[in-house]
Amino acid sequence: LAMSEKFTIDLDFGDVKVGNVLVTSLGEGLFQLETSPFDEHAFYKDIIQAKKQEDGSFLFEKVIQPSGRKNYCYLLSKQFYETSEFESLLNRIEKSDGYWEQVFGGILVVSLPPNSEINLPKEIVKIKKLLNIE
Repeated sequence: LAMSEKFTIDLDFGDVKVGNVLVTSLGEGLFQLETSPFDEHAFYKDIIQAKKQEDGSFLFEKVIQPSGRKNYCYLLSKQFYETSEFESLLNRIEKSDGYWEQVFGGILVVSLPPNSEINLPKEIVKIKKLLNIE
């Protein structure tokens, strides 16, 4: 595999296998995550070590270097996702070198740089209050 090449792998965490995880190869079994694999062990931009298995998937071994980013995960309603305030928040996340992903319909995964001025928990509460939902 060429260094710095982006591609997807199936990542086996032992208890769960996550398919189509976008990574950048750093050589010698090292990969930088370009997405959040939705596992509590590794997050967006972490550098991980993984070993190729016989079935072609990669067995997660450990995080070599955490990204240092702030990572969040929320279960939110369809009503929440449809607000203009939420759309505005996503634009701010993207402009601040943040990353977001909506998985399984209602789960929001967000990764913000350590110096981000966005207080995500506060922003989520603010939108929920506008909608009168807890």
